[in-house]
Amino acid sequence: MTRTDTKSHNLARVKELLIDADETGLMPVELQRVIGVSRSTIGRYLKEVGATEIKPGAERYTYHPTSEEIRLARKIVKRIKGSESK
Repeated sequence: MTRTDTKSHNLARVKELLIDADETGLMPVELQRVIGVSRSTIGRYLKEVGATEIKPGAERYTYHPTSEEIRLARKIVKRIKGSESK
């Protein structure tokens, strides 16, 4: 995997982990352990994906998909369901 592929994969993984987390969110150190990158890299990734700090100063983050991501996911699900019924 190239560096760009790795970064794209890691950003997608950050989003996935934040979406799957419970309402208390995740701490950067938890993401760091799972993804295996430095603390400063996790900080950059959180900014890049648009993660939201649950409570300022608490260092716990969550992610809310954009309307475009939701629209695309619905389109994918609809396509999958359509192919399963055939």
